[in-house]
Amino acid sequence: MRTGLRRRIAGALLLTLGALSSRAEAAPPQPQSASGRAVVELVLEVEPPDRIIGTALERHLRAELGARDIDVAVVPSAAPALPSSGPRPIARITLHVEHQESGAFLATIRVGDLIMDKRVERTIDLGRIPANGRALAVAASTDELLRASWMELTIADAPAPIVTPPPPVLRAIAAPAPPARARPPFVEIGVVGTAVDFFGHRVGFGGATWVGAWCLSRLLVELRFAADFGLPRASLHGSARADTLGPGFGLAFAFLPPDAPFGMRLEANVDAVRVHLVGSASGSATATDGSRWTGLAGATVRGWARTGPIAWTLGVGAVAALHTVAATDDGAAVTAIQGVGGKIDAGISFDIR
Repeated sequence: MRTGLRRRIAGALLLTLGALSSRAEAAPPQPQSASGRAVVELVLEVEPPDRIIGTALERHLRAELGARDIDVAVVPSAAPALPSSGPRPIARITLHVEHQESGAFLATIRVGDLIMDKRVERTIDLGRIPANGRALAVAASTDELLRASWMELTIADAPAPIVTPPPPVLRAIAAPAPPARARPPFVEIGVVGTAVDFFGHRVGFGGATWVGAWCLSRLLVELRFAADFGLPRASLHGSARADTLGPGFGLAFAFLPPDAPFGMRLEANVDAVRVHLVGSASGSATATDGSRWTGLAGATVRGWARTGPIAWTLGVGAVAALHTVAATDDGAAVTAIQGVGGKIDAGISFDIR
């Protein structure tokens, strides 16, 4: 009975060892070199005087694949496709250059993709390419062919690879990251020269400046300060003018991103304005000066053309007086800020990111 038990235990051990051995033999070698990098083998079937084409291809592949953490190993054409020991390559590239009796000068590029277990090939007629461009044409075509073969890994219903693609291969076929967009402007500082006409009542020339912050991608909140000088208007006993200055608050909505080369935006503002009335008398008449407060509401359509961080702007809009302020002569208004007027301005703005 003990003898039978021993035989069963020994048989089970032999079966276990056999299964482990078969798994070890079936597992493919890792597709990487001793340094831990993936390996692409290169076979050069090129004879003088065309050896420079093969040399250039080797140099190009070492530079391009090396940047992707992939090594290049030059092997003889008689080497087996899959080595019995050592690192397993992820691809074998063969370059064959020949001069045919017909006069054709051909370069044949074969890529054995050992990840997907397939071969792709391309033939180039070097006779149609200038001598100083042949090496580059072969190198570029080889790189394109290798990446095109790996692109099958991105197809959902493609056959499964026979070995797990190493990270460098997956990075080589990954979609390029979108270009990083420059940070949008955050603060805007602007200054403009202005002309305002309260139709038939007053004409003024001056300027405005503002500092604003882009709270949203296309919405600007700004603090303003404006001032202008009113042109004198004649009256029966002299003349009068109305000068203004004061702070304000505004909003602007840009129809295009504010850092676009060209664009247009809609602005709205409310200003608290101190109006200084200045009178000038003639003859024996007398004149007095005075100051009063009023409010102005405005709307402007502004276009811009950008050169770097500076935008050249032109605005056209309307302005309305919230309370009438007038200089009078014997009860008749000489100049006044009242009703609705038109305005135009031009200047620059500067963005801070």
